[in-house]
Amino acid sequence: MFGRTERGKIKQQVDEMADAIQLARVRLSWEETQTALQEFFGWTGTLQQLMGAYTRIRVERQKTKLSEQPREIEW
Repeated sequence: MFGRTERGKIKQQVDEMADAIQLARVRLSWEETQTALQEFFGWTGTLQQLMGAYTRIRVERQKTKLSEQPREIEW
């Protein structure tokens, strides 16, 4: 039960902090990113969860970016 609640909380945090996570990763190391997110945004996850969240954010944004590109019609 606790695991599901914790995963839900982490998912919600990632959704709310996606921009902050991505921006922090551009400028900071993983450990510094985790510390900054804990101090300024209340991040409660582990470093491993943060790494996974960052990967998911990048994949989702890449999918969105690709789906928004106009498609060429091939004859």
